[in-house]
Amino acid sequence: MCAKAFAQRKLIEQKRNERLPLLSFKTPSTLGTNSEIGRVDEELATKDKEIEALKKKLAEEIAKREAAEKALAEMKIKNVDLEALVQKLKDEIEKLKEDIESKKIALDEADMKSREDQEQFEELQCDIKRGKEDLSKRSLKPKKTIQRISRHNCTKRKTTLLIWSVKNLQNTIADVNAQKEDSGAVLNDTKDDLANTKNDLKKTQLALDNTEKKLDQQVAQNKKVSDERDGYNQQLQAAKTKTAALTSAKNASDKKISTLNSEKDELEDKNRKLDSSNKDAQRKLAELTKRIEDGLNDSDMLKAQKANYKAQIQALKDDMEKTENNLAGAKSNMNQKDVEINNLNEQLAEEQKEKEELEAKKKKAENDLTDLEDAQSNLQSDKD
Repeated sequence: MCAKAFAQRKLIEQKRNERLPLLSFKTPSTLGTNSEIGRVDEELATKDKEIEALKKKLAEEIAKREAAEKALAEMKIKNVDLEALVQKLKDEIEKLKEDIESKKIALDEADMKSREDQEQFEELQCDIKRGKEDLSKRSLKPKKTIQRISRHNCTKRKTTLLIWSVKNLQNTIADVNAQKEDSGAVLNDTKDDLANTKNDLKKTQLALDNTEKKLDQQVAQNKKVSDERDGYNQQLQAAKTKTAALTSAKNASDKKISTLNSEKDELEDKNRKLDSSNKDAQRKLAELTKRIEDGLNDSDMLKAQKANYKAQIQALKDDMEKTENNLAGAKSNMNQKDVEINNLNEQLAEEQKEKEELEAKKKKAENDLTDLEDAQSNLQSDKD
């Protein structure tokens, strides 16, 4: 665009310099300087429109840069939140390890006690059977029976503790479901970004079509104006360059769509994995509940809890790595936008400078025209 405007201005200046010296030899009937000045005005107006278009493009690039900076800030905030959440879960894991160590001995003792209670319960059944056979020996049995019943009640309290642990596992499953819903929300956001990118691609394609139409118009105009063929050829080359730039932007949009599709597939895969983890946790919960109902040891349940927390830590680490990659990509995009904005600023400054030079030449031409008209009037008076 800048090269085209520069070439046109050079052409205007050359033709002005060629035609002004000849004006003194023209008669009033053949003088055509007014139309030439009008043509200069039209070309100056065209240059003004091109400069305004460059200003508008510069404003759009600045807005895109501000949007990229905002997205970068949001990614940084998300990264800090993820780090805090990872640290929190690490602390919970350490606390859980301590609880496991402290409860392991108690669980072993409870296991031994449960076996003793089972043996005593069997002995109690034998005692009841023998009591039915020999009523004379029941005078010494009630106290022993009460003690065994008391121990049985203690076993029930331990079962209550196991049920409490089961509820904790249910809460963990609820957290996994919540994380699954969050992943679904992120997937929806990614789909929205994909739709927006497709809309941008349509706009880019429309701009490309419009540019190609303008290119065809320039070709037709070149056929009609042979004496300005060189200038229009440069304008045509500039239009082709712009078309190539729009094509490059279209390819970049296609690449972005491909990237978003990949991210979408990754999120869907993560969603499926979370769903599988949820089902697996529910299965383990059912097995643990059955084992509790059967009176078996519940140490496997705590191990499963520990493994579940480790899996959550690994998933969050993966999210952090992905966020860091996104940050790097955003920084790269911002650097590229900075380069584009600097180039536009340079083009705008050059266009403004050329406009001022052309306006100065126009003013000089108008002054020369006034002088020529005065001289022509004096010649007409002398003739009369």
